Amino acid sequence: MVDEIKNILQQTAPGGDDAVLKKLKRALRADGDFPVRAKLVTELKILAGKPTTSINTISDIILKEPALGSRVLHLVNSAFYQRNRPITTISHAVVHMGMMALCDLCAGLVLLQKFRPAAKKGGYFAENLKKSILVSLITSTLADEGKNPELAEHGYLAGSFYCLGPLLLAYYFPQVYEIASRRSLMRQQSIDQSIHEILGISPQELGTAILEALKIPDLYIDIFVDCYKPLSETKKLGANSSLSHIVQVASIIANAIIENKDTKQLVTCVEQLSEVSDYSPEKLQELLANIPKEFDKHCQMIDLSFLQLPDYFTSYIHSLNEQDQTIASSGILPIVRSSSPLDEIRAFVEGKEPFSNLIGQVLETIVYSYDFDRAILLTYDRRTHIFQGKMAIGQWFGYDTKSIKFGPDNKVAFNICRQALKTKTLFSSGRLLFENSLCSALIPITADSAGDALIYCDRFNKSMGEAQSLSTESIESLKTIMSLLQSPSN
Repeated sequence: MVDEIKNILQQTAPGGDDAVLKKLKRALRADGDFPVRAKLVTELKILAGKPTTSINTISDIILKEPALGSRVLHLVNSAFYQRNRPITTISHAVVHMGMMALCDLCAGLVLLQKFRPAAKKGGYFAENLKKSILVSLITSTLADEGKNPELAEHGYLAGSFYCLGPLLLAYYFPQVYEIASRRSLMRQQSIDQSIHEILGISPQELGTAILEALKIPDLYIDIFVDCYKPLSETKKLGANSSLSHIVQVASIIANAIIENKDTKQLVTCVEQLSEVSDYSPEKLQELLANIPKEFDKHCQMIDLSFLQLPDYFTSYIHSLNEQDQTIASSGILPIVRSSSPLDEIRAFVEGKEPFSNLIGQVLETIVYSYDFDRAILLTYDRRTHIFQGKMAIGQWFGYDTKSIKFGPDNKVAFNICRQALKTKTLFSSGRLLFENSLCSALIPITADSAGDALIYCDRFNKSMGEAQSLSTESIESLKTIMSLLQSPSN
């Protein structure tokens, strides 16, 4: 990997580590409109926070950017806002949405629309963009709930600017960022640490240089710099006095959602965060519960609705929201397990829980109770004869669940999966869907009118050792799960 990094750095920015930063600045200057639009966003936000600012003043600033004005009108007239009558002017849009809400919409359009084509390709850049949006939304939410109106005024942009350095690095140097991401997974460390090791540039240096190049107001640069102080230090100021503390908390939560990839790690991270931050477990749980809805809503607003949060996270939040209100309000984040992992699956089946809840519980049991590395729900379309990944839990190392798709052209995997569905029997083998599997299994699920489904699970080794067979104990446990899923009550 070291040689690969050196070769790419030499190709993209000859002259050493500092050349990467210089080239980033040159790219920003070459784009021209990006610094201008960043200035426009901050100007809008400052004016919207002043009680003396008129609707016409906000409208005039937006209309200085014709493309922005037309985009705003398109979005406020979309099905998302469910308007009976069309909005034909920017001033009408300001009245309909409110100044602050419209400014946040403009910020999303101006700062993030540039990245839309690259994000549609998926991969590491899309994951980075999701984190950026989450940090902005969480910062804005926590700032709005404080007693200091200035925090609410600057919350969204403070979160957006905090993520701008890594986002621009991923945009202009995708190969370098991909290597940093792979390094993070292999070494179980943050992406910021990997970028620092590879480029010799600290996250603070990278972000500060970008914000200064964009001529962002000193207020936001000061907030950004303070974000690299210890969490305990910013906590002393209190969340109502320190936007830096709020941004730090938002960043930790966003990274936990996007990078951890499973519920257990997310819960552990949030529990630890409650011990060192200004927020209680109850508050953090309430925040988590609202994230999927707010994320989807915001992405629709800024025309990035193709971005989706990880399956494990949305399933976990859905499960939390379905639980008894007394449990939901207790502030206890971990999923409470029965004395036997199978007992909880049985309770879900007998209680006729929604299918997504049941499958989420099964996948977690397979990974956490029976020590499989990953588990994925595959659905089968009888019309197209295609197997498609739908939901996953465990360690994925860059895989996108929905990118797992295969048909008859993949003869081995297709025939085995079809046979498992047809015979309704457990099938176990060595490598099936992934080359790095040591052992794997397929669990067929009772078919219904909508189609068929099965659960794939495996253990793997990144060094790609010899394929192995599952132990008798593992097979018996999976057979029990299969019988529960195929029981009449289900």
